[in-house]
Amino acid sequence: MGFVAGTDLSTGDIVTATDWNNYNGASNSIDYLHTELTKLYDLDSSLNTSLSLDTTYQNTSGKIRVVQLGTYMNNTEGIAVVSDSGSSPTTAIGSLTNRTGVNMSFSFSFLVPPGYYYRVNKTGTPALTADIYDMH
Repeated sequence: MGFVAGTDLSTGDIVTATDWNNYNGASNSIDYLHTELTKLYDLDSSLNTSLSLDTTYQNTSGKIRVVQLGTYMNNTEGIAVVSDSGSSPTTAIGSLTNRTGVNMSFSFSFLVPPGYYYRVNKTGTPALTADIYDMH
């Protein structure tokens, strides 16, 4: 049996998945929300583990691209990511600069919309690893 919010529920009541689905209908059901949530974790396996610094790439997959970077930087070295719809992207997404006084490893992740271009610029000669995935 479904329920009407505010009339037959009070704080602390337990609402089952069946109750929620009956009340909210299919578009707001727990099953629907679970399906949508799992899409966030549904990534193609790594497409590429090689990404060159100071090189422009385009996301031609038609899907949102997830780029995960690992970098080892000496003091004062850094990376800066730019991405936008232009073939020579200029919109700053984020940057990392090692100002610790020692050599360190850092990680950095960003998303690239379908059709967008992206580039990882460098200061100095940081070492870089990349894992690139496309969402379904």
